Amino acid sequence: MIVIDSAQQSTLARDYAAKGYAILSHMVSPQLAAEWEARYRSLPGRRVRVGRDVQSMWLEQKFAEPAQALDGLAFSEGFLSLAARIAGLKGIDRHRTEVWINRYSPGEWVPTHCDGAGSTQMVVCLQGLTEPDKGGELTVRDEIVPLGAGDAVLFFANGVPHGVLPIGSPKVGPSGFSRVSCAIRLYAPDVEGAS
Repeated sequence: MIVIDSAQQSTLARDYAAKGYAILSHMVSPQLAAEWEARYRSLPGRRVRVGRDVQSMWLEQKFAEPAQALDGLAFSEGFLSLAARIAGLKGIDRHRTEVWINRYSPGEWVPTHCDGAGSTQMVVCLQGLTEPDKGGELTVRDEIVPLGAGDAVLFFANGVPHGVLPIGSPKVGPSGFSRVSCAIRLYAPDVEGAS
């Protein structure tokens, strides 16, 4: 399922160590990303609002059973060892892993922030922007991270500022939204050695 070969992993680990993030181009195929997006359209969700700005809203769909999300990707040994190697973690506490879908409509955005929880986070693009030159891109450390369907970025979410630029295009994709991504929040094992 993951198409990142071992030769790329050391480069990604160096990027992560130097910048606090690494871009995993074509982590999964665009076809698989589109399939996942369509499969989870009817998942219950809630509108999320950050701060006082009404426009910084999006639809968040949390998985009741994260281990089932994305065909079990976030709980697979291949994914967990890849994420740990790139992020320089000794392991991942799979029992605390959280997975959710974010859906953004025209005009929506996420202010720049650092997360309060998790060792690292991966964002997998399930539906890219129809007009990427009109906002809606993920930003990490004030750098625009263009993600197409199937691309991902792994970043130190509680130590590296990140957000989503305001979507300036009225166009939406097949999902009825401008952009769709899946967030996977990962936790390093506790000091006691939980795994």
